[in-house]
Amino acid sequence: MRTLPRTLATLLVGLNIFPAFTLSASAKAPSRKDFIAKAESVCVATSKVMTGALMKLFPGQVAPDDTGKLKFVNTVLIPNMAKQWKTIFALDQPKKDKDTIANIKVLADQEQANLVKHPDDALYKDPYNQTNLALSDFGFKDCVRNKAKSSATTKPAAVVKQASTH
Repeated sequence: MRTLPRTLATLLVGLNIFPAFTLSASAKAPSRKDFIAKAESVCVATSKVMTGALMKLFPGQVAPDDTGKLKFVNTVLIPNMAKQWKTIFALDQPKKDKDTIANIKVLADQEQANLVKHPDDALYKDPYNQTNLALSDFGFKDCVRNKAKSSATTKPAAVVKQASTH
């Protein structure tokens, strides 16, 4: 037979009223594979949203002109990528990879800020090139637009150095 305090605690946890930190304290950190799988699902969902928005912005067009591309960058790419990065970096992370993930976040944040300041750069180059390289080195596939690899990008010191030069 359950006691009243135990029943109440079970109910509060089930209703998400009980503080979350008490639940996560006993939760096991995800593996790198699990973290990547969850993050990649975020990337796939973001890609679908952006593809749908592109089709709505330019129905029937094979390729928009530069003005149209810039409209897409400002109204679709920038806000959706900001949301994607926020969601990915808020996921539970493998303990042994926290520094590397934090450094990839630095790259993503810097490239996102640069894109906000210079959206026309996206017309001529991959605005997330360094982030994509770091994600690729870490093991991502669906989140990476360019498949080039550079093993130096996920080493914490190298990532911070690269981020400070861009």
